Amino acid sequence: MSSETVTFVNPLGEALAPLLLAIRSTGFFEVFVYFPAMVIVAAVLFIKLKRTANANGTFQTPFHRRTRYLLLALYALMCFFATGAFAVALKTLMLEETDYTEAHWFIPYVSYLHFYITSVAGVFVYLVWTNRPSWFNRALCIYVQIGFLGAYWIGGYRIMNEEWDLLDPASGLSGFYLFLVFGVLNVDIALRFGHPTKQAQCESTPLLLEDLRVRS
Repeated sequence: MSSETVTFVNPLGEALAPLLLAIRSTGFFEVFVYFPAMVIVAAVLFIKLKRTANANGTFQTPFHRRTRYLLLALYALMCFFATGAFAVALKTLMLEETDYTEAHWFIPYVSYLHFYITSVAGVFVYLVWTNRPSWFNRALCIYVQIGFLGAYWIGGYRIMNEEWDLLDPASGLSGFYLFLVFGVLNVDIALRFGHPTKQAQCESTPLLLEDLRVRS
């Protein structure tokens, strides 16, 4: 397959043309291929993240202890956002791989948006993974917060402008789901920014030893 048979939607797509064409030739961009592949990668990432979070003091604050299982579910969701959005970002660099049948002004920016979503989710996973106080991590919290503001905007737009249908999870009601999911994650980010967990770090050693004993 040559680049003449594919329309790249932006300069990044043109720069990555050889890589994109090679991946496309394998059939990876078919939804029944890339979706389960990214789910598997996200599952592996989450398993490692869960073990690390159990050992690094993440669940030492009252909020994290009370919402432990809800947070773990949302951490798994963020792992999938990181992997799934990355695959979609690559896919949408090529016009033939998008779902649009008509020209739209925003098509060149769809891939960039998904790369940004990948970065926000990846940074969030990194913050949970490290769980250490530093000005660098605080700066990353601000970066994630900006991304969450975008999610709130999308949620508000859907609530105000799309029809509500209880049987359609992508209808206007999905805006409420976005506010709920990212509202909980926002508390997590706020705690990491405002209250560095030095005590949690000190307590992480016995937790790590306990985790190693359980796994052995």
